[in-house]
Amino acid sequence: MPTPALASNSQLGASNPVTKRMSGIEMGRVLAAFAVVTIHTHPFLVCEGGIGKMLNVLVNQAARFAVPYFFIMAGFFWARRAATGVSTDGAAVRYGARLLRLFLVWSALYFALSVIVSTLTAGNVPDGLAAAFKQLTTAPLKSALEGAAIHLWFFPALGCAFAITALMTRAGLARWTLPVAVVLFVIGLAGGGYQSTALGVDLGLDTRNGPFFGTLFFVIGVKLYQREGTKRWQAAVFMLIVGFLVQTAESLFVYYMTKVSPSSHDYMLGTVLFGWGAAELALAKPNAGTQSMIVKLGEYTLGIYLVHLAILEPFKPLLDSNLALNWAITLGVFAVSALVARWFHRQPFLRRVLT
Repeated sequence: MPTPALASNSQLGASNPVTKRMSGIEMGRVLAAFAVVTIHTHPFLVCEGGIGKMLNVLVNQAARFAVPYFFIMAGFFWARRAATGVSTDGAAVRYGARLLRLFLVWSALYFALSVIVSTLTAGNVPDGLAAAFKQLTTAPLKSALEGAAIHLWFFPALGCAFAITALMTRAGLARWTLPVAVVLFVIGLAGGGYQSTALGVDLGLDTRNGPFFGTLFFVIGVKLYQREGTKRWQAAVFMLIVGFLVQTAESLFVYYMTKVSPSSHDYMLGTVLFGWGAAELALAKPNAGTQSMIVKLGEYTLGIYLVHLAILEPFKPLLDSNLALNWAITLGVFAVSALVARWFHRQPFLRRVLT
C-alpha cells in the first residue's frame, strides 16, 4: 500500500472505494511537490534590494502549504480506508512498515551520496567517509528523526502522527485526538517558529521532526473524511488566502522582533489554515484538471519528493548565480525528478523497494 500522503490516490488498493481517482487531489499533490522543490532551491534568493527579498519571502511562504497538505491527505485516505470495513490492524502494520522502509532505504542512499560528496571535497575515501559519519552522528536524535537527508523527516513524523491517531482511536479515545494534536502543535510552535520570542521555549530539538506538527494535520484529514459534505470551493479559497496572509504576517513579525529569517519557519499558526484550505479546495474540486498533464504526474509524486535532493546536489554550486539560472535549475530538478520517478514506477523491483 503506497504512502497515501504522496502516492496517487488511485494506488491504494483494488478492492475498496479509495481506488477512485480524484484528480483535484492529484493536482494538489503535484503542485505541493513542486512547492517543496522551490523551498530547497530558493529561486528568488539571488535578487537584490527590497523587492527581491520580498519575492523570496513570498515564494517561500507560498510553498509552505505543501507538507501540511501531504499530512492532511494521508489522514483523509487512512480514514477512508478504515471506513471500508477492512481490518485496519494488519493495514496499520503494513502502513508503518512501509514508512520505516522508505525512511531507512532512502537514508542509506542519501548517506551514500553524502559519502561521495564528502570524498570529493576531502580528496580521499577515508576522510570522506569519516566526514559523512560525523555529520550523521553529531546529533543522534536529529538523525534518528531526520535520516541522512533533510526532507526524510517527513516519514518518521507521519509515522508518529499515524501511530498517535490509530492507537487513540483503537483505545476508544478518538474524540481526544484533536485536543492532543492541538497541544502538540502549540508545543511545537513554542519550540519552533516562536522559540525566539517571549512566547517561545528552547526544547533542545527541532520540533519540525517527530509528532508535534504532523499530528494535527493528519487528524484534520481524518475529520475531513468523517464529516458529511464538503465546503464550497469559494470558502476553501478564502481559508487558503487567509492562512497564507496570517502565516506570512507572523513570519515577518517574528523577523522584525528577533531578526530570524522568515524562510526558516516551517510552521506558524496561519499554516494550519493554509494547508487546510489547500486540502479543502482539492476536495471541493475533485475533478479539476482530469485530463491535464499535471494530474498525470500525480502517481509519481512520492518518487519526486524522495529523489529531488539527489538531483539537486550537483547543481547546488550554481544556485544564487542569477535569477534565470535559478529558475532553470528549479524547473529542471522537478522535471528530471519526475522522469526518474516515472522510471522507478515502471521497474517492478525498484517500485517495491524505493516507492
